[in-house]
Amino acid sequence: MAKRGRPSKNNPLLAELTAFRESLENEVGGQIASSGNIPSIIEFIESREYLGMSHYEPTPIELFPFQKIALKAFYRGTKGNEELKLTDEEIELCKQHGLDDPDFEQGDLLKKYESGNLFQELVLVWGRRSGKDFVISILALYEALKLIESPGGDPHALYGLSTGAPFTIITIANSSKQAEILFQEIRDKVLKSVYFSDKISQDGMLQDTIYIMTPADRKRNEEMTARGLPTSPGSVVIRAGHSNSDSLAGIGCYCLMLDEIGLYKQTPGSSGGEAIYRTLAPATATYVRKEKYIDGEGVEREKFIYDGKIICISSPRGKEGVLYELFRTSPTVPQRLSLRLPTWVVNTKQSRDGLRNMFLQMHDEEFEMEFGAEFAGTAGQSFFSRDIVESCFKPSLQLKEYGEPGQVYFCHLDPATSSHNYALVVCHREQFIKKDTGKMDFRLVVDHIKFWQPSKDKPIVNEEIESYVAKLSRRFYLSQVSFDQWNSAASIKSLQAKGIPAKLTRFTKRYKIIIYDYLYDLASSGKLCIPHHEMMKNEMLYLQRKYMPTGYRVFAKRDGTIRTDDLVDALAGACFATSEQDEYRLPQGRLARLSVTMDEGQTVWRSMQGVPYGVGSGQRVAKDMRS
Repeated sequence: MAKRGRPSKNNPLLAELTAFRESLENEVGGQIASSGNIPSIIEFIESREYLGMSHYEPTPIELFPFQKIALKAFYRGTKGNEELKLTDEEIELCKQHGLDDPDFEQGDLLKKYESGNLFQELVLVWGRRSGKDFVISILALYEALKLIESPGGDPHALYGLSTGAPFTIITIANSSKQAEILFQEIRDKVLKSVYFSDKISQDGMLQDTIYIMTPADRKRNEEMTARGLPTSPGSVVIRAGHSNSDSLAGIGCYCLMLDEIGLYKQTPGSSGGEAIYRTLAPATATYVRKEKYIDGEGVEREKFIYDGKIICISSPRGKEGVLYELFRTSPTVPQRLSLRLPTWVVNTKQSRDGLRNMFLQMHDEEFEMEFGAEFAGTAGQSFFSRDIVESCFKPSLQLKEYGEPGQVYFCHLDPATSSHNYALVVCHREQFIKKDTGKMDFRLVVDHIKFWQPSKDKPIVNEEIESYVAKLSRRFYLSQVSFDQWNSAASIKSLQAKGIPAKLTRFTKRYKIIIYDYLYDLASSGKLCIPHHEMMKNEMLYLQRKYMPTGYRVFAKRDGTIRTDDLVDALAGACFATSEQDEYRLPQGRLARLSVTMDEGQTVWRSMQGVPYGVGSGQRVAKDMRS
């Protein structure tokens, strides 16, 4: 994101805002001033006096039903929203989508709405394209309005804070690009708003920050100007933050908004989701005030009201990390409201079938996570279903010690020395004609599997592996022998010196995703044929996939019966190598007629290699070969 800095005196954004304000004043015939009252969240969104989104030209903007339900439930009972209630139709809609589930699988919105509690935290687990940035921008500006409309227009006095302390409404995105998109949503609404048009000074709108003046700020600025001192751009600050929580520590955070928190790094570092939440969430407790009330016995008492807010909105990932923990524990936290819904329920312009057809390349699990808002497995999820694994293993096949003449084989090795297994897989690709369609298709057949297990006293010796591969190359025509990059340079050089086509395959994160996508496509389409091998089968059954912001990670299940993935790594590498088989195919034998002068009916028929098949007519020779 671009650096923050003071804008020029000819700020085009402020010029646009000023022109918009003047046109509105001319239309209503007077000055626009604060009402001194807090509107309900729905009035704030729809009324011309505030955001006026229902009156946008040329296209008015209306909230989707569940966007409105979430906002109404979150602010229900707060100042300005005392009379705000869900309609009977909205409650029925919630029930239709499982929000009355006693196990809170879809969140606790309906149960908490009926509790009468006021909320400080909102956790929205929504699928992609649900308008999450749109909702956050509304929340940020509504929280700013509540500060501006404090008693006497002075939020510092309300909370007993020094006038030098800003009220920061901060949005944290998982990337600078996402932060720019979110800030643009906020800025666009400010520029179109009647309410905010006279509350931003010439120096108040920067590239990633908006300063908004309260009535008290303007009064203090008048005093500063009279004394010839610098003025303040505003004490209410909307800031688009970055993910380095070290630089954010100590900020007076009135409202913390974590956008796509499920995609934050799951690391102990300062940019990890846990670190960001734990660093900034406590700051919201600063904004507490006392409020008098009459108890059930008619006695006047005081209670503490915490006005700071924490908003977490994201599509999910695995059942770990701060987003999952916030959602999982929400039913036990009275001041937290949670809601989990798929894209097509929140955004009524989308449909499940339409999204599925648009993203056919996604696996079912990935689609359900991205758009269905389903949390994945504990630390990941099974890469293959049991049905897919079972279908890959063919009882009629056997592992081979020798290859077939004329067949091209591919070998991949997953190296190790002392901790993991050293694995080797040989396979080939064969063509066949499908009986139902009569069209050519292919399948991949695994021919040879071998692995070496290191012991505490006896690590794996590379020379032993090299000797095995050299002997293997005399029994199989190995078009390619590939290694992943770990500790394999010496072995590759040694095998190349023996005339074996060994090569290095750099197992980058992206490359590993590519080869595992290919392996999954083969297995799920019934094109992968493996003879019985207990270790290989178990590794496939317990292989896990964990989705990350840049793709996914594959690993062995830590608490599984089998805790290795070396054989399946070698299988993925070998299968992917066969995708280039056509480049290496050997010439295939064909029946050919050679010009040899003999008596009629005594033609000699030979193979392309010159081997005689028989003498006579072609029909007779072919019949003799079949018999």
